[in-house]
Amino acid sequence: MEFKNGIYYSGNFDEDQKQLLRERLTDSLLEDRIFVCYHNIKDNSRIVRLLNDHNEEDTRQVLLKHDDPVDAFKEIVTAYTHPEDRKPLLDLLDPAHYVPVLRNKKSESLYYRWKYDNRYYLYNRITVRKLDGIDEEPTEVIIICTDVDSQIREKLMIEEMHKRYVSGVYALSREYSSVYYVNLDTKEVAPFDLSNRIQGMFGDKFYHMDYDKAVEEYIDHAVIDEDKERMTEILSRDYVRRCLVNQDHFTRIYLNNDNCYCEMKCVKVAQEDASNVVIMGFAVKDDEIRSQQEHKKQKDFQLSLLDGLTRDFYTVILIKPGNVAELYRASDNVRVTEFLRYAESQDEGYDEGVRYYVERFVADEDKERMIEEMKFENLLNNVPEEGIYPITFKRVNENGEVVYLRICCTKAVSGNGEVNIVAAFRNVDTLVRNEMRQQQLYEKAINERDMDGLTGLQNRYCFENKIKTYGDGDYDTIGCIYIDVDGLHEINNEEGHDRGDFMIKTVAGKVSELWGKNDTFRIGGDEFIAFVFDTPREKIAEDVQELKKVLAEHGFSASVGYNVEYRNFLDANSFIKHAEDMMFAEKKEHYKGKNDRRRG
Repeated sequence: MEFKNGIYYSGNFDEDQKQLLRERLTDSLLEDRIFVCYHNIKDNSRIVRLLNDHNEEDTRQVLLKHDDPVDAFKEIVTAYTHPEDRKPLLDLLDPAHYVPVLRNKKSESLYYRWKYDNRYYLYNRITVRKLDGIDEEPTEVIIICTDVDSQIREKLMIEEMHKRYVSGVYALSREYSSVYYVNLDTKEVAPFDLSNRIQGMFGDKFYHMDYDKAVEEYIDHAVIDEDKERMTEILSRDYVRRCLVNQDHFTRIYLNNDNCYCEMKCVKVAQEDASNVVIMGFAVKDDEIRSQQEHKKQKDFQLSLLDGLTRDFYTVILIKPGNVAELYRASDNVRVTEFLRYAESQDEGYDEGVRYYVERFVADEDKERMIEEMKFENLLNNVPEEGIYPITFKRVNENGEVVYLRICCTKAVSGNGEVNIVAAFRNVDTLVRNEMRQQQLYEKAINERDMDGLTGLQNRYCFENKIKTYGDGDYDTIGCIYIDVDGLHEINNEEGHDRGDFMIKTVAGKVSELWGKNDTFRIGGDEFIAFVFDTPREKIAEDVQELKKVLAEHGFSASVGYNVEYRNFLDANSFIKHAEDMMFAEKKEHYKGKNDRRRG
């Protein structure tokens, strides 16, 4: 084993043999070779010659370290080859692999990535070729490694450009009925018409003419007179080049001879050279464009509407993307305009201005909500495409007086398609307070309709409406407690109505304490009914005894019945009737015992 003059020998060679092998390898010694390896399979002798500086010194040391070059190849490949390429490369370099493969063919090749200078990978190609005839058993094999990085990268670049071209064509073809490849330098045009699903194709105009002539013919025959001059300029090659200097695409709208709106989109698909290759798509989009224009008219109408409401909206601001707010109409309301001046002077923008305004002028309970609602992103999400989004809050004046204000927000589209928010401030103090009074009156009427005046419990009217909903509740079991106070009539006659009212209030208070007010009712002069959910029968029995104990402490008593059923088997009438029957049975025992005591 030796390494001499850049050549590594493995096996027994005399000088004549070495000279012969060097002559046989002469055809392989080209500038782009990285190394050449000769393998005599019969006596397992090898020559490896390094041909350039690709990790040459490291490779030399590894070759000298190993008796078998295959082991050296494994170490070198592991150190320098891209992880994804290591196994196939090691397989190819193994004689156990290439000897049987070369029995039936002359050579086998593989592309792989080789780490260069520990910084990046270069593409190489390695080829194993036998020196024997095609059909002969391999006895002499040569392994040649070639630097093909520039060729591979050029091929990949061409493939990438082609993919970009094809993807651009297909992307446009999904939306545009007529799609064309155009080389602005050579005026070459290639049609790519995938579909007739949208009217307005160029037809044969681009099939037999250069680009300039085709544009002239199309505009002359297909574009409305009012748009001819403008579209001639837009479709000119100079105009297209200028538009695509700082952007990848642009879109233009025009009218055809049928007075239908058409759209042209031009996309740049090659940026690496000066070929000025573009893809152009054309389509009739009359309904879509007219809908967009109508939408813009609605926006303009909303703005004009806000402009006209000077008596209602005292200040209007325009909120733009990028944390920017501008005064849309001046006002003598310094509180609103002050936050704009603050934002500008502090160079903090709209968000900080809102925070400044809220902290100084908005009531404490509305501060957090206002900061959140007035964020530009939240306004974009909450404000409808058409219509008004109101935000009402309480502003505190210098004297501590609270005034209700409302900000009415709408969307407005600028000339460049940017969505802005118009926010108009309005004093709604009188309006809100009137609404609050109306709400209070309504709630009072509801209370008078549904509530028992003496006890504050719900009355029989409310009971009859609410019982209809219990079958749909989110619970497993429902319990009904039916209560009838004993001797109300006698107490009223013998001790007075104040004493009778006290007894009713005592029962109502304890019933509310035990079972709450939401599902407890006074359904008659001395009758109460309560409903509980997912409560065991034993717990209900304990609560009933607690009720009777409290009443006894005041010298009162009540007859009570209760029932528990599963929701799925609930029949309201029979369910309540069972509890009522139990109450009547207890009341009968109560009066029987009382009569027995009188007779005794």
